[in-house]
Amino acid sequence: MPVAIVNKNEKIIHDSLSILQTPNIIAEFGPRSMRIIGMSPYQPADRFKVLGNGKYAIARADSAELQFYSANDELQHRLSLNIEERPVTGENVEFLLDKKNLEGDDRKKMEARIPETKPPFLNAWITKSHI
Repeated sequence: MPVAIVNKNEKIIHDSLSILQTPNIIAEFGPRSMRIIGMSPYQPADRFKVLGNGKYAIARADSAELQFYSANDELQHRLSLNIEERPVTGENVEFLLDKKNLEGDDRKKMEARIPETKPPFLNAWITKSHI
């Protein structure tokens, strides 16, 4: 399957590449080293699910939408999920950061990256007959 088909002027005619949103890690860089602190909780992440027969779905956490694609990478259907925003509370933050055993500057760096609201979903399960 091609990533892109271009014409003679190198203009993209068909693109089968889709960018998935993923959480970024928090890291600290030294002169010759890198130390990974971790990933901040409640970061939205897109999910890619294979449906069979070349079809697939992408669950977009930032827009609370399921996108269904054909075997030719054409968007066939969009399903917007009506999900009420849920705020991240101080209790949520304390619980998750305590679980990670973070202290001091590492904890402050992690807290600074926590969004105000929880993502609409953390994962997606799709079968031939159920979403």
